Amino acid sequence: MRVMVLSNIFPPHVRGGYELGVLEVARTFAAAGHDVEVVTSTAVGAQRRVRRADDVATREVFAPVLAYEPDLADRLQDSAVWSHDRTDAFGGVIPANVVALAREIERFRPDRIWMGNPLGLGPVGIFETALSARVPVIVHLMDDVDRYLLGYRRPIHWLSRVARLKRGMTAVSCASHVRAMNSVVGEYGAHLVVPNGVDFAAFPTRAEPLLRGGGPLRLVYFGQVEPMKGIPQLIAGIDAFAASPGSMPFELDIIGPASTSYGAELAAEIASRHLDDRVRVVGRLEKSDLLARLAGYDAAVLLLKQDEPFAYASLEAPAAGLPVVITRGHAVADAYPSDYPLFVDDRDDAESVSSALRWCASHEHDLPVLGRDLRAHLLRRCDTTTAVNPRYLEILEHARAADRPTDVDALLAGALTVEAHALSINA
Repeated sequence: MRVMVLSNIFPPHVRGGYELGVLEVARTFAAAGHDVEVVTSTAVGAQRRVRRADDVATREVFAPVLAYEPDLADRLQDSAVWSHDRTDAFGGVIPANVVALAREIERFRPDRIWMGNPLGLGPVGIFETALSARVPVIVHLMDDVDRYLLGYRRPIHWLSRVARLKRGMTAVSCASHVRAMNSVVGEYGAHLVVPNGVDFAAFPTRAEPLLRGGGPLRLVYFGQVEPMKGIPQLIAGIDAFAASPGSMPFELDIIGPASTSYGAELAAEIASRHLDDRVRVVGRLEKSDLLARLAGYDAAVLLLKQDEPFAYASLEAPAAGLPVVITRGHAVADAYPSDYPLFVDDRDDAESVSSALRWCASHEHDLPVLGRDLRAHLLRRCDTTTAVNPRYLEILEHARAADRPTDVDALLAGALTVEAHALSINA
């Protein structure tokens, strides 16, 4: 089959695990013998953050996605023009992207469209244009798209149209709570849950769980370095751990990209708590460099929000053999063992975080075995080769096309009406 994989951003433009997950899905379909082409946005300037995926045919046909750039948002938050553009990008239609996708569909003539995150591209326009291809459309959900559709809307809004469009598509959510979050603005025609996965075989691990050889407890956080990912709570918890009577020496590496403004704020916070000699902000690493490095730590600390969709890091750390101090979030609680000892129930409680870290310190010689057992548990549920990718391929094969195809000309006419009404109000 000819499979069009659609994503708002794609390597070399990467914010977090989602885009790399879409890349792995595209590779899976190509390895199964399908003719795969990725359509995505143009990566400009600082958006080129990782190596380009040269093994997958990629066409950068959409306008650059600026709505996700935190440094721009900080500077332009009071701009009416910025607000206007973000409203269309997150909850409406961007006509240029509609035209670009329509032309790609006409040129490539896909048999299936597998859609990653449409936010930032004008999701309503992307939904309707994809359905105009008159082929099955599968939306792969790893984010709360409905929240954006509700939050970014004009006085004449698109919600009724979205509910109609959803009925013509199949959705795949990475967790049951993600399915619930994306069932607010109407229901998808079919909606399945397939947990996120990683290729466990790609992660270097010790052949046997060796006992620690002394020295400081080596901790790591990796992922997006921003407040919503629990970084302030991590620093507060580490500070409380450092102040604990008789706490053992430790080192914490924070690996991942941060905005300029939050990077400066984080450095000041670390300095104000006198943690400079024990907490290092490493910055972004290439995925291959990160994988090679992970097995050298004793534990990961991932204080993700409770409704985090299903962070890849919560699988990648165990795949490398690491135990994880982690918030008992919805997706993680479904995947991890119910009696797992390093759950944090409230990430805002620094003492709870410190308590989990003290458990690591007092059970330092048990950490390798705990990591090995966690890896074996998750391997059975979330390994891409044996558990996850076969589900994706099955869904791709059996998805059905919408009964009533859509019309791009009618969509653009509607977008013009909504835009004219918004401009008349502003005038």
